[in-house]
Amino acid sequence: HGENSRAAHDTRAVRERGGPRVLGGKEAGAKPRSYWWTALGSDGKEAIRERPVETDDEPRGFGREAIQKMFRGEIPKQRFDEMEHVGDKSDKYRRLRAEYDAKFPDDLQDNSDPETMAQSEAYRRRMDLLKTLKKREYKPMDFDNDKDCPLHPDKSVYPKAFRMEKILENWNPDDTRPRERIFQGICFFDAIKDREKIFNYRDAEVPFVVRNDPEVVRTVERWNDPAYLPR
Repeated sequence: HGENSRAAHDTRAVRERGGPRVLGGKEAGAKPRSYWWTALGSDGKEAIRERPVETDDEPRGFGREAIQKMFRGEIPKQRFDEMEHVGDKSDKYRRLRAEYDAKFPDDLQDNSDPETMAQSEAYRRRMDLLKTLKKREYKPMDFDNDKDCPLHPDKSVYPKAFRMEKILENWNPDDTRPRERIFQGICFFDAIKDREKIFNYRDAEVPFVVRNDPEVVRTVERWNDPAYLPR
């Protein structure tokens, strides 16, 4: 305890010397009794933290990530996808996101390019998840997603319209049973393969649906963890 008290007056020394406290001194082969480190407290001041050893029998393997997992009071840094004025900025949510970002990791240094993101193992993992979530595939009636969705939309015929009578005949609101074929008059675009069409249709201010967006499927993966939303 005397060693910790002296180190408390020098935060730089604490950072450099933070690590295992050995029971019985520093003799070879001695097992660590506890680990200590510095972190910001709720008052914004640095303080020494200590936690008894539970299952870590190898003190040399005790790194920064293990310390962060062990001490939940440390506030994680701003995430790469965090927007300044959007979303929950509480310390509780940042700690929760840090936990789940470690559970569902991204394996790219550059997340700004969707095409590059689509080549990652993380994206392939998430696309496999989406396949399990999709329960059925509706087939459009009198609409072809390739033929009726050219590079530039023709506003005189798009979005395609159908008579209400035909729509109700095919799927009456009082009948909740799914239909194999439905009336659909808007285009579905893949976020990676159809980027030029997406920008053209956006600029034309016409409706369309985007699928498989890397930024969206990241959220889908996190939200589909049974323990995430309740927390």
